Amino acid sequence: MKTKFFFVITTSLFSSSHFAQNTAFRNVKKDSIRPRQEVKTDKNNMMLNAAADNGPRVVNIGLPASVGGTVILENGLPVSYDFMGQMPTAVWRQDNGIGKFDVLNVQNTALFASDVGVSVSTWSNRGTEKTKGAVSFTTNSFGLLRGDINISGPIKNNWYYSATAFLNFDPGTFRSNIATFLDDTKIFKLVVNKKYKKGQIGVQYKFANSSAITIKQSPYIYHENGKVTALPGFRIGKDSYLEQSGLIHAIDPLTGNAVIWDAMKDSGSRSHVLDILGDHWFNNGMKLDYTVRYQYADAGTYNPYYTNITQASINASPKIGDRRFFYADHPASPYTGNVQNALMLFSPRSVKNTIMGRFELTKKSQAHEWMLGLHN
Repeated sequence: MKTKFFFVITTSLFSSSHFAQNTAFRNVKKDSIRPRQEVKTDKNNMMLNAAADNGPRVVNIGLPASVGGTVILENGLPVSYDFMGQMPTAVWRQDNGIGKFDVLNVQNTALFASDVGVSVSTWSNRGTEKTKGAVSFTTNSFGLLRGDINISGPIKNNWYYSATAFLNFDPGTFRSNIATFLDDTKIFKLVVNKKYKKGQIGVQYKFANSSAITIKQSPYIYHENGKVTALPGFRIGKDSYLEQSGLIHAIDPLTGNAVIWDAMKDSGSRSHVLDILGDHWFNNGMKLDYTVRYQYADAGTYNPYYTNITQASINASPKIGDRRFFYADHPASPYTGNVQNALMLFSPRSVKNTIMGRFELTKKSQAHEWMLGLHN
């Protein structure tokens, strides 16, 4: 488990005042620490311009994009410790339970997420002074069904709550025989928060269950004159190019045995996440901002990458290096058509237990704003 220490002194440092609710109950002097510097990219640009609507877009900074996509922080911690074990969008979606949405630039991402690029930081709604609700429903001509509801409000004696349910049933834009919905995701969150004179402390429980294949491929044949033609049997932009059985035939590297995996079920994700988060103001003006998380995940990964299309060798006298294919039901009959080459990242579901934490101590001195932090 990696541990990150950082100490920053700067005249333009970023605030740890993540929660707008602080000013509603704190009977101390007004926070004069400026908010964290952000790139000039608002949440609409990060979400609406994305290649898919289940996560933020990738901002090109001149380096190869991560397989896991844009780093996503929730309550100051990565939603997934390692995307190879669990993709971030399997346990996070933009829903009505988000109280604050930030975009961190390259230097802030390096400092607070130990990654390279632009990242997204979201903070949960931790309750409101009055009972409020937000409901949204989204559909499209392809059959998308997405419902999102949040309700928040006071309980009693400075206790507050926020509850969120997010349901996503997305068939995608290409019809497939693998499943009716190629993105079947359900996320439920409950936050209970206590405010006191010098701060607040809250607990968030989140359950997420997701099975999804988000790869999008629509191949065509490109000719020297700039024209394109469809592959035989595929309409450009209309037919699914996924292997239609949804079954993965492979050799298990741990046992050497032939196995058959289900692309949806065996690479899905089920998570239970518990966050303890809060902030506290000391008498000397210092502020402690913290989040501690335990995350249980039974998750896998499936991500096929289609590469070039070649022709099967039809040489009657094959040479070394020739690739020949034969029909399973007619072993003596060689196949002579197009061959789609592909790479596949696949990790069967396995249990992962993760403990993470962040502690940030900030103060504004006469000449500087400084922060001392520990992220683990």
